[in-house]
Amino acid sequence: MILLFLPDPFGGDSSASSPPSSNPSAAASSSTSGTVTSSSGLGTITLGRDRSMLDKGELRRSVATLTKGRAASPAITLVVQERMMSVVFTPAGVRAPGFQLRSLPYERIPALVENARTTLGIDSPQSWQLTADRITGTLTIRITVTGPDSTASLEADGAGKVLRRSPAP
Repeated sequence: MILLFLPDPFGGDSSASSPPSSNPSAAASSSTSGTVTSSSGLGTITLGRDRSMLDKGELRRSVATLTKGRAASPAITLVVQERMMSVVFTPAGVRAPGFQLRSLPYERIPALVENARTTLGIDSPQSWQLTADRITGTLTIRITVTGPDSTASLEADGAGKVLRRSPAP
């Protein structure tokens, strides 16, 4: 049984613990800079309070940490927030619309998040979330920004080119 004490990615009480893993093959490691949990189908990394997924090279380092020891396992979904990243991997032997994590335009992501935070009409953006998937046939990156009274998003292709905007009402 593995017990994890994860920091709250939104700055709240970090003394709460997560439930124990029900997967006996799950692995966890901790350091002063963050926490990594991984199982056969899911990987999550939570950074320490002094780091951001938007820091130079952090997205690539986090993906490398989560995929270490996985032979080119495609991802079904990637979700990134300020200090947390989660990946759902395609189960072995299952055909699903996945994508290779190395195909993401890592260098473009901080600019896409900034673009969403500043151009979609959200007053005082409080949080953002990036979701990448290939459910519709092509890799799609969605960035959602939430403020005190509204939510807005933009959608980009696998190269980081903005395709659609859904500004705040």
